[in-house]
Amino acid sequence: MRPVLKTTFGAAFVAIGGAIYLLCRTPALLIYQIARMAGLDPLLQQWRNHTLSWGWPEWVVYCLPDGLWSAGYVLMVDGLFRPHPYKWLVAGVIPLVGVLSEMLQLAGWLPGTFDVIDVVCYAVPYLLYLLWKWALCKKEYKQYQ
Repeated sequence: MRPVLKTTFGAAFVAIGGAIYLLCRTPALLIYQIARMAGLDPLLQQWRNHTLSWGWPEWVVYCLPDGLWSAGYVLMVDGLFRPHPYKWLVAGVIPLVGVLSEMLQLAGWLPGTFDVIDVVCYAVPYLLYLLWKWALCKKEYKQYQ
């Protein structure tokens, strides 16, 4: 996949995750205060009234945005950064922070509610990325034998 496509898909995933967050989560969150200051509250309320009646499953509202943000970050890092042997480490920063924040919630050291599905949503995009990179390296290695 071309770097521009990776970056575009990554940005789309981040935007879709953000839209789900804005349209389905509680308006007490910080992002809503920012939207109000930007004058987007009337438009946001109109969209929320329309989409809240759809009856989204809980995992879509509370977990899917995490997975989309994690996947989007991984794709954007892979698309934006030039080839480098340690690019995979940079791509793992957000998924790792997400998994660690869930573990800290489980231990009671960070406010919030631990959710194993959140851990999966943070980790799976990165694990798939690592498998993809490994398969590409293996394919290139075979070409040189």
